[in-house]
Amino acid sequence: MHALTTSQRAARLLGLGLVLLAPATSAQPILDTKKEEPKPADPAGLPAKGGLAHTPMPAYAKKVAVVGASISADFGLKDPTAPKDALPRGWNMLVDGSIIGDHETLMLAGGLVFMDPLGSLSKQLDKAAAAEATTLIGLDALFWFAYGARPEERRMELFERGLALFDGVKAPLVLGDIPMLQEGPMLRRDMIPSLASIDAFEARLKAWARGKDHVALVPLRKAAAAMHAGEEIVAFGHRFPTKGGPPVLQADQLHTTFHGALALWCLTLDSWRTLVHEDELFAVHQGPRAIQAALNWKYEPDLEVVQYAAVDPTESAHARARGLRKRAPAEVPAKPVEQDAKRVPGGEQGRR
Repeated sequence: MHALTTSQRAARLLGLGLVLLAPATSAQPILDTKKEEPKPADPAGLPAKGGLAHTPMPAYAKKVAVVGASISADFGLKDPTAPKDALPRGWNMLVDGSIIGDHETLMLAGGLVFMDPLGSLSKQLDKAAAAEATTLIGLDALFWFAYGARPEERRMELFERGLALFDGVKAPLVLGDIPMLQEGPMLRRDMIPSLASIDAFEARLKAWARGKDHVALVPLRKAAAAMHAGEEIVAFGHRFPTKGGPPVLQADQLHTTFHGALALWCLTLDSWRTLVHEDELFAVHQGPRAIQAALNWKYEPDLEVVQYAAVDPTESAHARARGLRKRAPAEVPAKPVEQDAKRVPGGEQGRR
């Protein structure tokens, strides 16, 4: 894979525009692996002043740091036949390719976090801070603070220390909760917390996040349960089947495939966008079809775009993006300016 220059990427993405903000039709199948041609941009979906080219990149999307463990590090997704510098078709490609315009993605997650959760995550967060990351995405950042071969009574102690590492993060922060997993090829029985511990982690994480306006939580626990039960995941206004469609889990039943990562990424976007003002959401593609099309343009021309059914086929992604978070209203002056007071009955001059 040959890396594209910033101008080439911008040209491609601007040509793609906000494709795919149009409503889906009820006749569309849940899955359609037919490759799609890019569609013309919808002017109604572009920012004011002529579109993205004339709109400053929102700060939150300028430098996104991916922190965490093996799912965030694309475990098992590296194509051995691909060039050495090729980005695996997985989590980091999804994060980087979903953002429109000039930005930087810091790929800091590691596959060996389980060996030293505290040391590994601490180094990742130090790198993110040194690079002045404007958003941190940590879907599985806390996983090995809950899992691992240790006495049950010691699990919460380590989990607290993991949470404490994020106390100093002031940028938008998106964290996954702790899933309830079963014994398997990658997890021994002694590495798995009890159900009571999982419940305790969830309660503690929610309590820690409460009141922190820059923190959003991803329901990874519910998504993992759906994947293992063969139930659909509803995310980003779309339905992701976990059986009868593209596989979502690798053979180890722990790590995701590309389409499993796509479902979790859309779930993550649902959480991330609650931290973003609605007039700045244009910096991220607003649907799974748009995301896949962007990856097709930016990274892999052979990537097949799978069509996932919309929850509401009559609703566009642009409509779904409204009403999440609005800018605070302008502060009303404590008292009217002098010229208005003279003109308006009951103003300062009228009350003197």
